[in-house]
Amino acid sequence: MGETVELNQWFQDADAVACVLPAERYFGMMRRTLELPGAFAALTRAEDGSARVWPAGARVPGDGVAEMLLVRALPFELILDFPQLPAADQYLCDARVTVQVQVLTERTELEALAGQVLGSRTHADSAAVVRYLAPHLERALRAFVAEHQAGALVEARVA
Repeated sequence: MGETVELNQWFQDADAVACVLPAERYFGMMRRTLELPGAFAALTRAEDGSARVWPAGARVPGDGVAEMLLVRALPFELILDFPQLPAADQYLCDARVTVQVQVLTERTELEALAGQVLGSRTHADSAAVVRYLAPHLERALRAFVAEHQAGALVEARVA
């Protein structure tokens, strides 16, 4: 992530969701600001510990910044498959869930994203978000499928 070329490549990656990098890996004598692409927002943490959110497309000044969290601000689609879910009549059903995900660009939400999805990693792609969401979605879907007959699920007669 340290090189400008790598950051530019990361911005172009359709699966890129979030990355964290120390400011010194981007800002320097020759580069004082970062022009965020229109699809990306940032959370900067200053050397004094204060944080600021920068909206998509903003110009982020590097003065006093210690760390940046860059995030995709536009919605993106995830598809998750859950095989072999038992229905109320004990037939096994395969399910596919399509969800629209959008990172909320508020300080507390971005900090939660960094802690829950990124953890100790420096970047997360859509697969990392799937790994985070899958157990929660599977638990809800498993409970839903268990309450209905397989035939009703296949014919989409349940709400």
